[in-house]
Amino acid sequence: MHMTSRISRRFLLQTAFAGLASPALALAPETSVRPLMRTAPEPKPSGADIVTAYGLRGRVAFALADLETGDVLDTLSPTQPMAPASVTKAMTAAFALDRLGAGHRFTTQILATGDMVDGVLNGDLILLGSGDPTLNTDRLGDLLLALREQGMRRVNGRLILNGGGFPYLRQIDPRQPPQVGYNPAIAGLNLNFNRIRFDWTRWDDIAGYKMTMRASGKRFEPDVSISRIIPVERDFPVYSHRLVTGGEEWEVARPALGREGGRWIPTRVPMQYAGEAFRGIARQVQIQMPEPIIDAVPDGARVLAETHSDPLTDIARDMLRFSTNLTAEVLGFAGSGQPTLDGSAGALSDWCAQSGMTGRFVDHSGLGVDSQVTAGGLMRFMLAQKDSGLQGILRDMSNNAQGRARAPGAQIFAKTGSLNFVSTLSGYLIGQRKSYAFAILTDDLPSRARIAPDDRERPAGSGTWAKRSRTLQYQLLANWVA
Repeated sequence: MHMTSRISRRFLLQTAFAGLASPALALAPETSVRPLMRTAPEPKPSGADIVTAYGLRGRVAFALADLETGDVLDTLSPTQPMAPASVTKAMTAAFALDRLGAGHRFTTQILATGDMVDGVLNGDLILLGSGDPTLNTDRLGDLLLALREQGMRRVNGRLILNGGGFPYLRQIDPRQPPQVGYNPAIAGLNLNFNRIRFDWTRWDDIAGYKMTMRASGKRFEPDVSISRIIPVERDFPVYSHRLVTGGEEWEVARPALGREGGRWIPTRVPMQYAGEAFRGIARQVQIQMPEPIIDAVPDGARVLAETHSDPLTDIARDMLRFSTNLTAEVLGFAGSGQPTLDGSAGALSDWCAQSGMTGRFVDHSGLGVDSQVTAGGLMRFMLAQKDSGLQGILRDMSNNAQGRARAPGAQIFAKTGSLNFVSTLSGYLIGQRKSYAFAILTDDLPSRARIAPDDRERPAGSGTWAKRSRTLQYQLLANWVA
């Protein structure tokens, strides 16, 4: 045992001195005597990996491309046709700006025939529209104040309404509930996005409700009688609508009203609505006018006053921010010059095809679920529009409501789209080193098909599904830019 211990100590000393003598062996204490196991970094998950792990019910399709080179970087079902929903408005905005120009303004005019003597117009007064989607009650009032300043006190002729040849639609999508304001009528005279303010208060159980219908503005608030509303004893449907002689009539389920409330409801007779509001404001500023009629503009009519919309760029930016369907339809019709929705939506489809996006649109707002595009085609459209100014009017969606970055280290300029069990997102992802064009489409068509007709305004489960879908979309963006 003693000899073995002595040999071991001698061996260790020899090894140590050898290390001092050899430069190569002198580094031995800093290195391992056996090779280290090197662990390869975990591969970054693909978008498909994230979709699979998230488990959203329904279909998901997406496409991502480098904004500078156009190289496709990540896809999932890029050729699957799906509904774009309100992402359609991004295409409509680019289409209208291309066809009409960024500085285009919509004009609403007051014209007259005959002479005005001692405040009395001995001729016709004409309210002439051009489809202005932003015309409101107060701007209509400003036109009448201008007439008042010119000395007008009474019109002896006719009060004529004319839409300037702009197409008329009773509604965008006939499958929507009648009371939803996002499915308005479209005409040459559009007032307050063709919505009427409906307010109600229950006085008592015997007298029932006091109900008002108004063209509400900040400075003027004329009553509206061409649209009447009647409470009825039933549970469903909550609202029903029909056109009647002289206007329109609504019925509302009495149990749904409660003690009091208010909402905006659409009008299906927008020209008459604008005309009645115009005449009501005229009474407030003490100008007497006859009942309005819809007719042609007489020859020789001269302009007395006019009001202009903001430039088209500003209108389009607000449309994309607030997702106003009426504005989208007006811009689409104005850009195409077509008299029918089918023809105008077809013109939008053809124009988008020039950017490599094959698809079919049934409107300009995305309200109709029958519009179909692909994620790959939508991404190519965004690539083609990268220098058109579209990015500059898309909404900055980089942060959520709490101010947290949705894709840390990047900006998101995009348009969202939402229908019942349909959720979409498309635009530009601007990173510190790279920028991207992207499109993400999701839907759950079986759940959408099960929605009862009377439950289409707020169907059960749709909101929860939409929130989950939106979370998935932002997870994809964060992963792509990481």
